[in-house]
Amino acid sequence: MSINVDPSEWKLQTANGIPYKLFEGSPTGSFEEENAVAQEEYIIRASDLFSFVTESFPPMFTVDSSFSFGNKRTFPGLNTLLTRRISYEPFPSVFPSDPFGSAPEPDPGDPVAVAKAAATYTNFLKLTIEYGTGKNGSDTDPNSFVEISADAGGEFIGAPTGKEATWYPNGDAVEQVNLPRTIIIPETDWTVRWGQIPRAFFTATFIVIIRSRMGKVNSAAMPLLMGAAPGTILYMGYSMREQLSWRTGLTGQPLEAPVELEMRFSEKHLAVGGEILGHNHFYRKDAGEFQEIRIDGKKTYEETDLNALFPSGFK
Repeated sequence: MSINVDPSEWKLQTANGIPYKLFEGSPTGSFEEENAVAQEEYIIRASDLFSFVTESFPPMFTVDSSFSFGNKRTFPGLNTLLTRRISYEPFPSVFPSDPFGSAPEPDPGDPVAVAKAAATYTNFLKLTIEYGTGKNGSDTDPNSFVEISADAGGEFIGAPTGKEATWYPNGDAVEQVNLPRTIIIPETDWTVRWGQIPRAFFTATFIVIIRSRMGKVNSAAMPLLMGAAPGTILYMGYSMREQLSWRTGLTGQPLEAPVELEMRFSEKHLAVGGEILGHNHFYRKDAGEFQEIRIDGKKTYEETDLNALFPSGFK
């Protein structure tokens, strides 16, 4: 095997200009019906490791009153495969490497010490880059960074017959008053997740927004939740977790850990007589229909614009 370790002769480089040499036998990969994985092996200068990693996994940043992420590095020629993992080892493997400059610096005035240090550590690394199916977000659409999931079902409630109930198809009156029966209330549990949010942004901006809207329903349609109609989405609450990060403590990186946030919503969607009813409608047994309950003219659930919970709606 012959590997040219003179970077000035390497023809390949990353988008940010980091030169690299593609290892023999690379790349490899496999395809399934929808998913795919790939793997490449590179030779890079040891001093370029941190730059390569941060280009592959760019840090978060704030934009006006919102936040965003840089795009992850993708597999050359197929931008639907994103970097998932980077492994490194010295090249050649018979020498140690010092990519983070932790070894003591030799006295520049001592040529013997300088030569010995140069001969001790290799200046190159072998990288193994693993890619997997994914997508990069859009700088112009911060909501593209969220992950959304839904679980639809329903709740059965008792709905006894009223006085005007009839049997179909003959039209006979239902003589038994309040004949037991059940109907289902269609419900969908929605989860919206951000994998990383800058902690300073979360504590200064985001937490105020999400706390103020808990327990309220949407006053406007919600495009992010498949166009859910006004009044049908109840904001139930959230879970947050501070994450540890390899970025913490490295030069030029934020010392605060990012925050992982998951918000939960409940959708109640009743299509009755061409009208969409939601959380402020309750089944009135004596009338056999859904109606609002108001106290002092106020609805059970206060309505607010829940679109403000998502980055593009931040004020």
